Amino acid sequence: MIKPAHRKLRVLSFFSGAMGLDLGLEQAGLEVILACDSDATCRATIKANRPDLPVLSDLRNYDAAAIFAAAGLSANSELDVVAGGPPCQSFSTAGARRGLSDKRGNVFIHYIDLLLALKPRYIVLENVRGLLSAPLVRGSDKRVLAASGGALLYVVECLRAGGYQVSFNLYNAAHFGVPQLRERVVLLGNLSGPKLPYLRPTHYEGGAYGLLPWRTLGEALSDLPCDPCDHFDFPETRRRFYRLLKAGQNWRDLPQELQPIALERSFFVPGVDILPSLTRGDSYGESESSTKIAY
Repeated sequence: MIKPAHRKLRVLSFFSGAMGLDLGLEQAGLEVILACDSDATCRATIKANRPDLPVLSDLRNYDAAAIFAAAGLSANSELDVVAGGPPCQSFSTAGARRGLSDKRGNVFIHYIDLLLALKPRYIVLENVRGLLSAPLVRGSDKRVLAASGGALLYVVECLRAGGYQVSFNLYNAAHFGVPQLRERVVLLGNLSGPKLPYLRPTHYEGGAYGLLPWRTLGEALSDLPCDPCDHFDFPETRRRFYRLLKAGQNWRDLPQELQPIALERSFFVPGVDILPSLTRGDSYGESESSTKIAY
């Protein structure tokens, strides 16, 4: 007897951006069937690359029923995965850190409510390192969770109350083959199942611990076509600082008198020392296209 082929796990993507997270899920064998982003440029980018993919705008304009309909699913369909990284500025150590009391933080709360309404089997949620210490309500004495880490505790407790087993950890993208030092909190939820395991690094600096060495930007871009393509030019106000940096350097390598000018208000925010904002990538010929921003 021939067993029917298993279908791919279907993903609803929110805060999709240019579908970076989604591309990784697709490479792992999953199928993205809907994307969503409030930014018009992001939606245009998605439609240019995936013209047949349904793309929604501001998440707050939709309820669970509308999302199921847009994805071509019936209301009682079993949903496999919902993935996304809600706005991070409210939690970033390079910002004011208003937590969930900020307008963007409230989008985070709406997203959690929507996850509980959609009831996917698995949840993939990523955010900045600052989520680990962000307050639930900054400056408020009305909630116990106003203490450090209250926002994350609130999210985890909401998901657990909804039946999810939750695991989260802080990961450095460089340890997984990305040519950038980018730390992110990744939270995984499993409905009616055990906690999902932590991710195991594949790369390490200098190839230590028997892992592959960190990748450079030059390696990542080496197979891109040389023909002109759509791109975003950094303004001269940024590039003038990049010209002062060598491959692998960041804002700390600028002359001290230029550092507050380059980082602007972020320079004076406590904690910015762990979040480089200006990084010169691996040298790639003599082109200034090797410069990049690391958030």
